[in-house]
Amino acid sequence: MLSQRMYLWTSALLVLFLSACTEPATTSNLTGALKYDEIHYTKTENKNGEPCSEQERAFCAMIDLSYPDFTIAPNIKLKDKLNSLVHELLLSSEFETLDVKPENTEQLAFLYLQEFRESHSAADWELTHHINVLTTHPQFISLESQKAGYLGGAHGFQKVKLFNFDNNGEAIKLSNLLNLGYAGELNAIAEGLFRKQHQIPAEKNLEDLGFSFPNGEFQLNENFAITEQGLRFFFNAYEIAPYAFGTSDLLINYNEIQSLIKPDGLLARYQQQHRAQDNNDKHKSD
Repeated sequence: MLSQRMYLWTSALLVLFLSACTEPATTSNLTGALKYDEIHYTKTENKNGEPCSEQERAFCAMIDLSYPDFTIAPNIKLKDKLNSLVHELLLSSEFETLDVKPENTEQLAFLYLQEFRESHSAADWELTHHINVLTTHPQFISLESQKAGYLGGAHGFQKVKLFNFDNNGEAIKLSNLLNLGYAGELNAIAEGLFRKQHQIPAEKNLEDLGFSFPNGEFQLNENFAITEQGLRFFFNAYEIAPYAFGTSDLLINYNEIQSLIKPDGLLARYQQQHRAQDNNDKHKSD
């Protein structure tokens, strides 16, 4: 396992390591009052610490990261909140044996590849983490963190986290978007979609089939994102069922929950502006 000696890097070693990394690629995006650069960083190594070639893919480890770096936002609080979240998500490690938390992507890659070289695994390793901007609006932003890989265990892993923030950097909850007492009807609508997705008849008990929900009844989580089409909810592996059941990705269209949306709330204003934009685009194309 990793020992403290790994962190006593000399300047020469650090320079050598950085020079061996693939230079991060950057793409700039501007959406309204929000500007961010898309950073893409990737690196591969074999057990000897050498870069893997296209022909040599056996016994290799690959790390692939992409994420936004926010440079302009409606206010400094939102910009700092978004960049802080991206930094925290990006540098969270799958290794419980690390003595020191990595401070940047280069250190994360170094520690990951070091762990691969010191492991007894005869399989390829892979770690991908993509943080995406899903939806932007003058009053909110929605993000998605997709992390997946294989680190030599019994099976791989995948974790999706969804986030929504208003333009003050405050997290948006379902209660901020929907009318008081929304939960019962929203869960009933979502359960119908869930059963359809998994081809489960209405008369079948979910617990009897291996699913696990609070109090034995279907219930949405707070892992959701605001999208153009509707509210998207994601259940990760192990969250409501064994690993073999996989994940569940539900999209509840706005027309199915229109009566639940606060008429003077953020979501209603977003719908109005989105419809107005669609009408403008339609008139331009006519």
